[in-house]
Amino acid sequence: LDEQIETKLFHLPSDPGEQENLADDEPERVETFEEIVGDHYDQPAYTDYGIEGAVDTGAIGERLEALGYIDH
Repeated sequence: LDEQIETKLFHLPSDPGEQENLADDEPERVETFEEIVGDHYDQPAYTDYGIEGAVDTGAIGERLEALGYIDH
């Protein structure tokens, strides 16, 4: 992830005000979450900004095409 962003980790049931950052105490958990988030943002919807193929639009795609927003 972006090195300029400070990673924060909170245990919301015991710290609902997000006052105690647990990131330094739980590096394995932070690494796991960063991998999950990284994988999520590697999906075509975030890397391929064209609408075609990024999302299965189904009937919505047909409506967008009829309105001239996309070409098939």
